[in-house]
Amino acid sequence: WQKSQRKNDIDVVLSAFRSFRSVYPVGYLSTPITTGTLFYEVLEKYRIKTLAELLAIDRNLLFEEIIKPNTDSGIALGDDLAKKWKFPIIVPAVFEAKSQRWTQDDYMYVWYQVIKEMVGHTILRDGWEYSNGGAEEFVHSVEMQFRLLSAPSTDDDLPQYISVDLFPELFSG
Repeated sequence: WQKSQRKNDIDVVLSAFRSFRSVYPVGYLSTPITTGTLFYEVLEKYRIKTLAELLAIDRNLLFEEIIKPNTDSGIALGDDLAKKWKFPIIVPAVFEAKSQRWTQDDYMYVWYQVIKEMVGHTILRDGWEYSNGGAEEFVHSVEMQFRLLSAPSTDDDLPQYISVDLFPELFSG
């Protein structure tokens, strides 16, 4: 039952995204949430090597020192990019379904579908390569760009693809 309910919840979330309409390309900002460079800086700060060791020190440290700062800076960057580029930016860090017992696979399934169906630009924040989710989103977007995965087509002759924008100098700081 739990898995079936979660599938229904995921379908509802996807239908909400599918209700969005825009004449502009939609951007997707891949930004670290639970990992990234901040994760490794926090591990170094406490002179530990694993998430389990961090949680053993204090279960709140993951949220307070990694998730919240990553989320806050990702939202701020998404807001800045939307203003600068004048098109909508999806910031996955805003969406939270842990209270619904979503797994990382559940989140990635939603974001893969969103990237596949709705995104014109995948934007990789500086340091994305240190983020587990960022690395997965990069691979998925490259697979789409090189047509290794199919996407809905608006033209019968050419499949749609997703460009991967790698401009780390725009996102540093």
